[in-house]
Amino acid sequence: MNMIASKIRPILPPFLFNKIEKFARKILKKSNFIEEEFDYDYYTHFYAWLFSRMSHRLTKESWIVDVGGKKLANTVISNFCNLVEITPSDLNFAGSGRKAIVNEDFSSLSGLKLKLVEVMSSQYCDYFIVPATFHLMDLPRYKGVIANPSQVNLRKNNLLMLANEFLKENGTIFLSLPITTNKTHSNKQGFIYRIDDLKEILSFFNFAVEEVNFVLHGNHNISARLLEKTLYTEADLSGVKFKSENSYVIGYVKALKMVDTKASKVAMSHKS
Repeated sequence: MNMIASKIRPILPPFLFNKIEKFARKILKKSNFIEEEFDYDYYTHFYAWLFSRMSHRLTKESWIVDVGGKKLANTVISNFCNLVEITPSDLNFAGSGRKAIVNEDFSSLSGLKLKLVEVMSSQYCDYFIVPATFHLMDLPRYKGVIANPSQVNLRKNNLLMLANEFLKENGTIFLSLPITTNKTHSNKQGFIYRIDDLKEILSFFNFAVEEVNFVLHGNHNISARLLEKTLYTEADLSGVKFKSENSYVIGYVKALKMVDTKASKVAMSHKS
């Protein structure tokens, strides 16, 4: 239904769209139709996107660190490589090759580093995958997370520091998160990033953005009608205005770990 909604939302008045959406959800709730089985949502699209942008084929020697990804996707991926999942809970799928590190919220890195070293036997990872997680960190919407204005980016910064430390030279981090052409800000649903601001943040932690794509989802409410495509590029946002500060599209970001002497010294610290 999300795909259908994204098609009709731009052409209907908000009050009419909301009524139709509410009515459709009532029908779905009373029927045996399972929406998710047929809904090619942005999670599914993100995984298809990142596989096509991996620089080399996964092998049993490859390592991936995932933060908050889909359990089913991780179970499939773990058949082709070593996958460490940092997650608030583990479903313990029988026969899964996933290696879970549970109950980590990134408020501190010391314990998490030790667990990663233990699981990975001091190996570096090829890819760091963060699907629809980064923008939600540091928000009090989750149990145990306390709002602290002086540390509004604590967990997000810790995640990027961890990625820089455990990724191989020229390793890649993949992120999925809301992006806008308005100023970067947060609301109760998460952080919404202006692309230039996101690039600056990643650069501070030694990552260079190589590619940005996006898909239409949810409250995109933009001033221009984009050409009908499944996947858009960063250039497609040129001149596009979002009508409210809480409107956004879902961005897919590929960033490479930059190599320099200072970063290499930092990256060696988890082996000492």
